[in-house]
Amino acid sequence: MPERDEPPPSKDEPTADAQSGRATRRAAQTQTGLTALDLLSEALPPPQRLLIGWLARRKPATLSEVSDFWQARGQAAQELQPTLDAMLEKGLLRQAIVAGEVRYRVVFQGRAQRTGVGLPSALWERVDQDRVSFLSSLALFRRLAEAQLRALADQMDEVRYQRGDVLVWQGKSNDRVFIIKSGIVAITHYSADAATPKILNYLQQGEIIGEYSAISGSVPSATATALSTVYALSLKREAFLALLEQHASVALELARILAARLVKSEGRARAESARLIVLIEAQAGVGASDLGMALALSLAAKLGGRIAYTHMPRSQRLAELFGLDDELDTFAHAAGYDVIARSGNPLVPPSVCATLMADQLLACYEHVVISASAQAEDLLSYLSGYADQIVLVGAPTAESAVQIVALGSALRRQVSAERVGLFSVLRETALEKAEPIGISADFILPHDPAFAAHLALTPDDLPEAIRHFAATLVDRLGRTNAISLYIPTTIDVNATIDATPYVERTLAFLGERFGGATTTALQARGVWNSAEVGLVGESIHIVRSYASQADLNAHLPSIFDYVEALKRELRQEAMAIEINQKLMLI
Repeated sequence: MPERDEPPPSKDEPTADAQSGRATRRAAQTQTGLTALDLLSEALPPPQRLLIGWLARRKPATLSEVSDFWQARGQAAQELQPTLDAMLEKGLLRQAIVAGEVRYRVVFQGRAQRTGVGLPSALWERVDQDRVSFLSSLALFRRLAEAQLRALADQMDEVRYQRGDVLVWQGKSNDRVFIIKSGIVAITHYSADAATPKILNYLQQGEIIGEYSAISGSVPSATATALSTVYALSLKREAFLALLEQHASVALELARILAARLVKSEGRARAESARLIVLIEAQAGVGASDLGMALALSLAAKLGGRIAYTHMPRSQRLAELFGLDDELDTFAHAAGYDVIARSGNPLVPPSVCATLMADQLLACYEHVVISASAQAEDLLSYLSGYADQIVLVGAPTAESAVQIVALGSALRRQVSAERVGLFSVLRETALEKAEPIGISADFILPHDPAFAAHLALTPDDLPEAIRHFAATLVDRLGRTNAISLYIPTTIDVNATIDATPYVERTLAFLGERFGGATTTALQARGVWNSAEVGLVGESIHIVRSYASQADLNAHLPSIFDYVEALKRELRQEAMAIEINQKLMLI
């Protein structure tokens, strides 16, 4: 039988013997795991009972062993992973890394007896604490009153992990925050070019795990594994966020912890020059793969260097398209870029395989283009942390437009507008033509049934609309900060002027600093609220450029000086500058 999962010892009901430091201490039952009666309970779905009955009678099993048993019992192969995920979510199973392999085991509830084994009382008291006493000892909660600590403790589960058990997976979403009560947790990062994961840090009693993902909504970029037996308190993400909203002292202390960790962190190894473009299919059949190959081709034609394209999490279609076999997973395209069609390791979760592949590509190539389905949420969250550009691709329909808006909103909460360029593309398909519903997108691409992206050798082989799309993104790569200057067409408040000289001057001004600029005209009513004549309607010329963060930092003062001088010259009450969608009036 597997080792029983027991909570850490507790002093919620101290006895007279406990005061001597030598007494037996009993723990309360955990919130998760199975009892023997659960094996016979009809409350568990039959597939879960089947797996539990088998796993409970053996040592932890690998995924391949579980799969063999599952299919031998006549179960559908595609139902295995959802069943395992549901059991992991309920806390009925644990995943452990044993001898480099992921293994599954059943979690049983139980009660534990422990003695002080002669430890001085002062030392034992620091280890064997009830939840409230433990929480009150942490800097994170030091300003909370006892009643607040008790309310927090009631929301927490006590969980126990054996050595090798995984608390948090790199690249896999996690909805809990953990506070280590005892034991040591290793924080590691898997990479494709290392036989073993790199240890980034060790966390011990009182330290927190999963807080960054909880706050940012992103998936973890490292794996947390029990290096010893670990007792921890876990809190649901929603409860953790509510805690931060309700108690400013906790949020402030957490900010201090994160800042200190950032200073000490070595960061992840990654080539400085590596650039990543991620295309996300809002729905199947919109041709994100074609656009990805067009981008790779345009990067090769304009920038040269080592360039790779792949589709994640599965790239079997690319293997079929380019005739790759099991022995060859890279196709050197004649246009100057590599197509990667790599199968994953069946012993490692797909999300981890994808992160390994992404890390390897970013280390080996100067520019990487990856297309993926919007359904691969964990993968997209991971990739967005490294992307220089994200392209949302959908069909020109109302349904697709809603999906793109929702995806864009979610991504804007995860990525910095100053660092990541976010674009939307609506592409006609053979079945979906543009609907007259006023859809707004950066690019609207017509359907071209004769277009075969894998056969194109130069940008001239691309359809005009796709060539323009690819050239624009390549030109903007690395220049993610949008600067817009609004040039009026009136002087002295409401006297019309020819703004062409001012537009040309502004184009030259921004072009010299940031490598180029464009202009568009905006018909707007009531753009300026004049103190003299009220709302003024006019055409506004928008001169826009894009800059890297370093260039923007270097030239921002001169931009404000330029607009201030132009305002005086045009005798305007105010002029507008927009930087990354934040409007400022001069």
